[in-house]
Formats: sequence, C-alpha cells, structure tokens
Amino acid sequence: MMIKTIDAHIAGTPIRLIVGGFPSPSGTTMADKREWARAEMDHVRCLVMREPRGHRDMTGAVLTEPADNASTAGVLFMDANGYREVSALGAMAVAALAIQHRLIVPSDGVSVTLDTLAGPVRASVTLTTEESGDVVLDSAPAFVLHGGMTVDCAGRTLRVDVVASGACYAVVDAESAGVPLDLDRVAEIRRVGVAITEAVNRAIKVVHPLTGATSVAGTVVTSPAHHDPALLRHVLVTADGTVGRAPSGSGSGAVLAVLDAMGILVEGQPITCEGMSGLTLSAEIAGRRQVGDYPAVNVRLRGRVFTTGGHAFVLSDDDPLRNGLSM
Repeated sequence: MMIKTIDAHIAGTPIRLIVGGFPSPSGTTMADKREWARAEMDHVRCLVMREPRGHRDMTGAVLTEPADNASTAGVLFMDANGYREVSALGAMAVAALAIQHRLIVPSDGVSVTLDTLAGPVRASVTLTTEESGDVVLDSAPAFVLHGGMTVDCAGRTLRVDVVASGACYAVVDAESAGVPLDLDRVAEIRRVGVAITEAVNRAIKVVHPLTGATSVAGTVVTSPAHHDPALLRHVLVTADGTVGRAPSGSGSGAVLAVLDAMGILVEGQPITCEGMSGLTLSAEIAGRRQVGDYPAVNVRLRGRVFTTGGHAFVLSDDDPLRNGLSM
C-alpha cells in the first residue's frame, strides 16, 4: 500500500492533504461520505495521522465529490482520533494546495467553494510563491448558543460562553482557567481544555441548528496577545485533546461571535488573533444572518499557507504499527 500526501502549515498548524491511495468516498451527503470513510478507509486515516507517521496535533483532509451542487469539491477533515466536523484552517490549506497543485482548476483561477460537514465554505487564493499562498476564507457562521454560563471544573467555577462556529465550542478566559497560553505548557493546556469540554458537556445539552451536533467539540482558551498588533491569543483544545499551535480558524469565529455579542466589534474591521506559535490570523465580521433563533455573524478569515513537503507512505504487511499508535 502507498498513500501520497502534500503537507503544509498555516500559522504553525500542520495540515496533511491525502492526494493518493484514498478512493473518493461514496454517499449523497457529506455525512454519508464520512460514514463510508469510517467503514472502508479508516485504516488509512490511522496510518497517516497517528504516530509514527503523524501525531495527535495534526489535521488531515481528503478531497471528495461535493454533495452540494454549487460547490467545487467536498472535503473531509480528520485527525488522529477520528473525523472532524470542519477545520477552517484545514479548509484554507486545502484550497491553497488544491489550486497550487492543480487538483482543482477554478474557472476564475482563484476561488473555490468547499463542501464540508458544516456546510459550504468559500475560499479565494493568491499564490505568492511556488510554496505559499494567501487565502481568504468565508467560514461557517458563528453565534452564541449559551452566554455567560458557569461550570465547575477542577475546583474552579468558570464563566463559559458556548458558541457555534462550524462545530460547538466553549470559550473561556485563560486566567480564570489557571493556565498560561505558552508552548512549554502544552500538556497542561491539553488537560485543562479537555476537562472544561467534559464539564460543559455534563452541564448542558447543546444542539447545533445547522449540523445537528449534540455536544461541545472543544474549548477555546483566550488571553491577551503577547505581541503587537494582535488583539488576543487563543488556543483550541478539541475534546480528544488536540492542541492547536496556530490561532484556530473556528476558534477565531467563536471569539468574534462572543465579542460581537458584547457589542465591542465593528463590522468589517479585522482583528488579529495570535496563536502559541506567535503567528497570526486575521478575522472579521463580513456580514450578518439569522440561524434559526440565533443572530449570527458571517466570519471572514485571512492567512498564509506554506507548503512544507510531501510523503509517499508505504505499509508493509508485517508492520506491527499499521494502524499507528492509539492516542
């Protein structure tokens, strides 16, 4: 078996796009395609996302046929633990890599619409070099589901906002959570983020009106930025313990929704979000819409994608780690 990938990073988050050895998933909806991938190709996900070939903090993706007729292509996102609803940074990287390597040839040369489990997202790509590109992504709408709720976690009472931003996330302040957002504290950030997600999921039952998700998928921990011109630093910790080094795209959308609900954002005025890598992502409100009973903001993200290399992964029949190391 041989699996080919193209690897990239955006603001420090590693993205691995599978481009060979993974048949196009079957199904009439993106959820159907995910279930097909789980049933038929999960060994490939395990092979390329888990150690020793990958690691727990990596995001993976594979292109599919779109379920939405207006979309250019579909994309499924994955990590070492399974399949993800959406990854805004992943979508930005996939758009750049697909155009750069002519996996997708858009009619205008720059714009693609990617169908995801959270709905279509639109990206525009400007290739700056042979190995990098600037991407503008119109991401999933973001809106506050439960504002200002309190949860008890590890002896602390925390104020948490639960926000839909592709998936559902808890947003909490780093100082109140008792953890600084520094690279040398990743293990602690992972532990605290997972514990907060579990505490919120015990406390409430969420229902995402667009995706039908019924649980919080992770926690966005925020703090003041360490460097100008960033407004804030934030880290997304998924329920499975993946910790982003970059400012999360979905997390940036969640933060925008919270700040907008507080009345302190100006539509169309970008804010700069910083990750633990020290690199940044720009986020802004690009418009407004209603999602069921919730007033939502349309989120626009800007960042630069850098190609880091490619792989031709092989698997020997007698490799004892054919499914990688379980996390």
